[in-house]
Amino acid sequence: MTSISHVGPALMSLALLRERTPSMDLSVYLNRLETCLRQVRELNRIPLGNQDHWLERLQENTAAWAPWIGDIRKMIDHACRIAIAYIESVTAAQNPVPLDKHTLQSALFEDGEATGGIGYNQVMVATFVLDALTGAYSAYEQALKKLTATDWQRARVILQTFAGENNEIFYKQDGTLDPKAKSDLGFGSTHYAFGNFTGGLDATSNWWVPLLKGVSGKREGDSGSEFNLGDDRIFIVPYANMLDTSKQVPASLTPFDWEYYSEVVWNGLYLRSQVANQVMGYIAFPEACKVVKQGFAPDGETIVENGLWPGDWGMDSVDDFMMRIKKSFGDVRQLLSNSVGFWAGAAFAAQGFKTEGMTIPGLTGVPYPEV
Repeated sequence: MTSISHVGPALMSLALLRERTPSMDLSVYLNRLETCLRQVRELNRIPLGNQDHWLERLQENTAAWAPWIGDIRKMIDHACRIAIAYIESVTAAQNPVPLDKHTLQSALFEDGEATGGIGYNQVMVATFVLDALTGAYSAYEQALKKLTATDWQRARVILQTFAGENNEIFYKQDGTLDPKAKSDLGFGSTHYAFGNFTGGLDATSNWWVPLLKGVSGKREGDSGSEFNLGDDRIFIVPYANMLDTSKQVPASLTPFDWEYYSEVVWNGLYLRSQVANQVMGYIAFPEACKVVKQGFAPDGETIVENGLWPGDWGMDSVDDFMMRIKKSFGDVRQLLSNSVGFWAGAAFAAQGFKTEGMTIPGLTGVPYPEV
């Protein structure tokens, strides 16, 4: 799903290479991408209803996608077809179309004649949303829905991930690649993670924060924005030791791990803030120095503090999502999944934490042609 999303950015990168280095031969990259797209399209042509189709084989892991399996199959086919057509047009032996940002917009991304009225912008938004939804859905089904309001009010929440998209590589001490799986990583090997190390490090760039607050529910009798899980009980801890879940997520923590994460990490942060705010309560921090998120009011025009950004729940047209995708790509503090994650979590919550009945931007109501 994310591979299909990344076809758009891949072609953007090649267009910039062509613009900056016109003499560079890009045919090897374009041909390789076209070959992969043709292979994917061929695999996707297998009829649904048997265990041979990739969507059927993933059913256990993609329960979140169950309402849209047929639509996803059509969308993937359309995405491959229009991307192949664009590559063919820029690699044609006679009268090739220029590979640049202008033709990318008109011949691939926009809902124009060249794309049969459904451009790649629709595909990028839909695939990103579907991918983000799997994380929210599995976390809710496997763990979060079991928690009561009282559990949430008492919860100590630690958010820790490899920020952004990430690859893991293992090397031996002599610098050669180590083929061992992470679960077998032994003495003499070094594990490196590569990714967006600067994304998701605060509440405005980590979409798990509003999702967890939404799942926690509103405080009883409260009509405002007070959740059972308060902001003061959520900590993002990029420097804490990473819990080893290489074999499987543990049903419960060992006493040592519980002591570390509960007392050292969470309580250490929480109690420090309690001491400062209570003992030093007579010292006021200047209002003008508060860090706020400026965005749009619900009218979509007025700029207000802590307002909506394009791609948030309430500002969710394909154009809004494309603005957010650009923001997530261009700002190193953002996770790529933030392009749609703030929408996906809120939409999932608004639907009562069920995917049935949800509207997926770029997929629902978009008349992708039959495969």
